[in-house]
Amino acid sequence: MASKVLDRHEELLTITLRKSELLQSVAKHLDDIKSNPVFVDEVNDAFMDLDDEESALLIERLTTIECPGCAFECDQIHTYCMVCGTKLHDDKFRGTN
Repeated sequence: MASKVLDRHEELLTITLRKSELLQSVAKHLDDIKSNPVFVDEVNDAFMDLDDEESALLIERLTTIECPGCAFECDQIHTYCMVCGTKLHDDKFRGTN
């Protein structure tokens, strides 16, 4: 996670600045926003969109591989199948004896 933050620091900083601008705008117009449920929904949606954008930069999508022993979908980062114990990265299962 730390490496993703460092690698994407400029994009994350931009999103943080946009969140800050949104919150500053909300603070300036709080009475108008609170009195209109449509504004509340729009602000909430805008903030959640920024939050989703930020999360998409940080979430690591795990790649899965099929276990050669039992066909269970295992995370590629594992060495052995969590179901049957077969070694996942064994060359004999890749046809490269």
